[in-house]
Amino acid sequence: MNKPVTAERLYDNDGRPYSTLYEAHIDIGDICMVWAPPGNVEQERYAALIAEAFNVAHETGLTPGQLAGQRERLLACLRAEVTDLKSRMFGSTHWQGCEEAHPKCAALKRMQDAIADAEGATP
Repeated sequence: MNKPVTAERLYDNDGRPYSTLYEAHIDIGDICMVWAPPGNVEQERYAALIAEAFNVAHETGLTPGQLAGQRERLLACLRAEVTDLKSRMFGSTHWQGCEEAHPKCAALKRMQDAIADAEGATP
């Protein structure tokens, strides 16, 4: 696959959505077609998601499952590094009192914010 994939509803020669009484056709590039009842927004969203998965796989060279595994390994590594840095920099003292203007504290804050962002939490 050398080009981005799109998910688009197909139309007949008269400009009407291509469908039968029971199904509508959504073309996903050269990959496949998804059939859905006319107006089924959920099915159209699935088609867009399938197209996005193919595009991400093409861009990264990784499947969605491989990306998820890589993400978990990177987060685990970053969490361990943050814990280790806090321990070495501040010992048993609580690091939250550190001035964020200090470069070391600002770097730790950025790492923790990145972890929170990746986990979907609000920093």
